[in-house]
Amino acid sequence: MQHEKRYQVFVSSTYEDLQEERQEIMQALLELDCIPSGMELFPAADEDQWTLIKRVIDDCDYFIVVVGGRYGTVSPTTGMSYTQMEYEYALKKGKPVIGFVHGDPGKIPLEKSEQTPDGRQQLEAFRELVKQKMVRYWTDAKELGSVISRSMIQLIKNSPAVGWVRADSVPDLNTTQELAQALKKIERLEAKIRDLEAAPPEGIEGLAKGNEPIKIEYEYKYFRPDSSLGPGKGKTYGPYTETCTITWNQIIAKLGPQMLGSVKEAAMKKRVEELISSQEHKRLNKTKQERHLYVTMKDADFHKIKIQLIALGVIESPRNYPTLWHFTKYGNAQMKKLVIDKSGNR
Repeated sequence: MQHEKRYQVFVSSTYEDLQEERQEIMQALLELDCIPSGMELFPAADEDQWTLIKRVIDDCDYFIVVVGGRYGTVSPTTGMSYTQMEYEYALKKGKPVIGFVHGDPGKIPLEKSEQTPDGRQQLEAFRELVKQKMVRYWTDAKELGSVISRSMIQLIKNSPAVGWVRADSVPDLNTTQELAQALKKIERLEAKIRDLEAAPPEGIEGLAKGNEPIKIEYEYKYFRPDSSLGPGKGKTYGPYTETCTITWNQIIAKLGPQMLGSVKEAAMKKRVEELISSQEHKRLNKTKQERHLYVTMKDADFHKIKIQLIALGVIESPRNYPTLWHFTKYGNAQMKKLVIDKSGNR
């Protein structure tokens, strides 16, 4: 009788500089039904830290190491970082190991890089050590999550491990309360992640949102064909000032396709202007018969939209890049719902 297995994976890396990357790794492993293990997941223990680390690695089926811009905390006993000690211990124990090395270390921000010549030298030596075994490359957190998923699927296929099965599914297996609790914790974490991504942020109850309207002032020009000037010729008229009404849901849905990654403010503004143009074109054509509409939104109105979307928890700016914007997880979930609903109504 076959039983569904879950594999325990030890995630070794520096911590402070790779927090976003570790979140992506944990999410990728949970989606593969793996059990992620890393020292931030374990409460402080009375026993020696290195003894605890070795015990956890011993219990794992696979070991992955992520190398960014820092070498990490150095053990006063060995002179090596704990990350390197974990890696060498996993190799010694014969664990299936795969390394994930930053592919362009020159682009790592200074505050996430080694500050001393000795630290940089140790990091480079460790990078070369990891590259002697199976290794994959990454340049940002999202890419790392995808690379982890693909690599783990291949590693599990090529190097089958013992794994874990639910105690209640194997009658002849000694029940372990510790494993049952660990699996329940994973299930709760998965449910919590799903709930957090779909839930609106706290404190937005009184803010304008959804299908509530917002008035936008804009300028436009239009092109009118004039046969006396020749085929396809005409004149451009304007600028004229108008006011239109759109909803917050329309804005979020319009921004969606462009903001799957980070975009500049100018690109966001252009998308909202395209929304206004498509909505107003038909109404204005009834009297002016224009064929092309060129819309420019007032900067004050665009900044009002941007500030409101920030307050609603829909968009955020990456650290150190204040002119770039992307959807939050909540904003991304809202956008997908709006786009799917829109498609279903066609």
